Amino acid sequence: MQKSSIANDQRSAAETADLIRNGKISSVEVVSSLLRRIAKWNPRINAFAVLQADAALKRAEALDRMAAKGKWVGILHGVPFTIKECVDIKGMPTSLGTRKLRNNKAGKNAPVVDRILKAGGVLLGKTTLSEAFADWQCESENFGRTRNPWNLRKTTGGSSGGACAAVASGMSLFDVGSDLGGSIRNPAHFCGVYGFKPTEGRIPVAGQRDRVDSAKPAPILNALGPIARSAADLELLFPVLASCPAKRIHLDVRQLKIAYMPEFPEIGAEPDIRDAVKKVVMRLKRKGCGVELTRPDIDYEALWKLRETLRDIVTGVSKESLRKYAGERKTYIDLWEKFFKSYDFFLCPVTARTAWNHCRPYKDPWNKNGRGYPRMFYYTTLFNLTGHPALSVPSGMDRHGLPVGVQMASGLNRDEKLLAFARL
Repeated sequence: MQKSSIANDQRSAAETADLIRNGKISSVEVVSSLLRRIAKWNPRINAFAVLQADAALKRAEALDRMAAKGKWVGILHGVPFTIKECVDIKGMPTSLGTRKLRNNKAGKNAPVVDRILKAGGVLLGKTTLSEAFADWQCESENFGRTRNPWNLRKTTGGSSGGACAAVASGMSLFDVGSDLGGSIRNPAHFCGVYGFKPTEGRIPVAGQRDRVDSAKPAPILNALGPIARSAADLELLFPVLASCPAKRIHLDVRQLKIAYMPEFPEIGAEPDIRDAVKKVVMRLKRKGCGVELTRPDIDYEALWKLRETLRDIVTGVSKESLRKYAGERKTYIDLWEKFFKSYDFFLCPVTARTAWNHCRPYKDPWNKNGRGYPRMFYYTTLFNLTGHPALSVPSGMDRHGLPVGVQMASGLNRDEKLLAFARL
């Protein structure tokens, strides 16, 4: 599938919200258009776990009637969206793609779902995910394989693969994914969309299931965040999801200090990945930003080992206490916070390579220096350990015509500033 057939003429969520608000288009027209795209493309991409077409049209009709009377629910009035399958929606299954949870229907909405609906969103359905989050691809027993809209032979990444594929192909205007180790940012990079992991705790994770044997979400490392087609979309959506006042931040680029690394020597990266980071940095330098090739002086191997230990605890693999490692985690958080007092933002790869051909789970398609499959995702897991906000920003294409994202991060609770930076 070529770019001209999938991504050229699709509006963003922010643009659509403005058109509806100004009476240029109705919610029913938008929903109907997306349903036609879903009928055309989803049989090939397979991004939807649940589709509720009739309910979406019914809500769109009701919102249009309100708009005709000058009544508006909120800033997302009439805007269609989807939600990753692991997030509870009343009456819909939350199965994580597993046979064991196939009939596990949610008794109520997750807070993020209610916040979007309260703002006027129109729910289209749920999107697919990696089975029980067990791989960085998107395939499960319940839903099968989800394919990358840019090349159907390629993976979408995971675990929010269906979310990113739906947004990239114009079947959804935005989605909410989950991120315990890059599960928003990795597929956003593979699919050429914006994916944002906020500061830990800014958006509630209640109502998100990340374990087969427990309905409680991971208390640390974990985040829910928006996936969309533009930085403006993320700025529109973040206050809704975080239930905070909207802030329009202006950045003086001449005052910004940017740190960057085209690759980490412990991980490596393909040439197209390194080049993408360098090109973004050079563009920012031409705008007037100060740039420096640097990162905190940290034992990164120890940091990643700690993250794996904590992940095993919060997902139930290990029975150790989180408190045992709280001090060690805080040390790394404080080191990065000190770094962000000297630099406004940090840029690096999202993942060590672009999307690869579908393969068996954990079959190693990239083995830089013999270091193995999970290591190429350490760029994202770093900021799950520290809790800092980070996002994947589409930054061109590789030599094979596949999207490349660049990861941008900033200090704790500088989410709005980071999203403003992504607009530059």
